[in-house]
Amino acid sequence: MVLNQSRRLSFAIFVGAFLWCAGFLAPPLLGDSAPGASKGLQAFYEKICHQIEDRSLHLNGVPFAVCGRCSSIYSGFLLGAAFLLLPGCASASGDFRALAILALFPMLLDVAGGLTGYAPPSMLSRLFTGGWFGFLSSFFLVPIAIGALEELTSRNIRSVADAR
Repeated sequence: MVLNQSRRLSFAIFVGAFLWCAGFLAPPLLGDSAPGASKGLQAFYEKICHQIEDRSLHLNGVPFAVCGRCSSIYSGFLLGAAFLLLPGCASASGDFRALAILALFPMLLDVAGGLTGYAPPSMLSRLFTGGWFGFLSSFFLVPIAIGALEELTSRNIRSVADAR
């Protein structure tokens, strides 16, 4: 089966998301077998996540390299990217603003509830709103990334052709 360029790029994005998720899951899976790798991954992901231990998911008593909300966002994105690979599944097209608001609004409410003290977020609310955001965001971020990558590759092809 031959995949067109958009499908190949979509698959590459899926693989990248899979590797990203594998990276934040690795520290508890590696455990004591590779302490240097675990510490290195924790240090890598701490640049993008607060890693507050009581807000993180744990496996075998070891926290993931990102908090529960971040874990859920990335896993939701991975699930959405996988969904987009299914035959007949289409990503959003055109104006992405409504989908972005639909994706972001529940998470903003959850965060606002915590900041105001009115409705402090629970782990379940963090997981749900993060997963919802990650999943829906894949439907507009994947096509944007594919469009950008296709534009870059077409420019490179034209540059090579012009150089000859």
